[in-house]
Amino acid sequence: FFFSLALLENLTVTMVVGMPSTVVSRSSGVAMAISKPSNAMPFLTAPPCQSSKLPGAETGFDPLYLSEFIDIKWAREAELKHGRICMLATVGYIMQEFFSLPGYPGYTPNPIEAVSSTPPEALAQIVLVLSIIEFNSNKDKWT
Repeated sequence: FFFSLALLENLTVTMVVGMPSTVVSRSSGVAMAISKPSNAMPFLTAPPCQSSKLPGAETGFDPLYLSEFIDIKWAREAELKHGRICMLATVGYIMQEFFSLPGYPGYTPNPIEAVSSTPPEALAQIVLVLSIIEFNSNKDKWT
């Protein structure tokens, strides 16, 4: 087995040595012809948010090009709002273990059971109030 590998290696070396050598440089050749590259991903074209003059948007990180059909200011406002809601939800998730409404019939300190023990009318009321707040805060700007 080792003899056949050595023979094969020797045969390969003699075949390569006998052939004319052409030097091919791997670093030359391909040139990217992007007229306006993104700052964050130079192999993609720059998204519209890169030239919006907003702080932080000049990095140009928008690989899905969402800023082409969504207003970047509206997207930033939505991101801030959802981040704040998540922070409040985290506080509520932790605090409901320690505090409860006195005499509430469906109280459970387990957050998974708490959702199923809440009456459906109460969940519908929460969704309705949040929908009204979101609808009113949008100021008739739909994207």
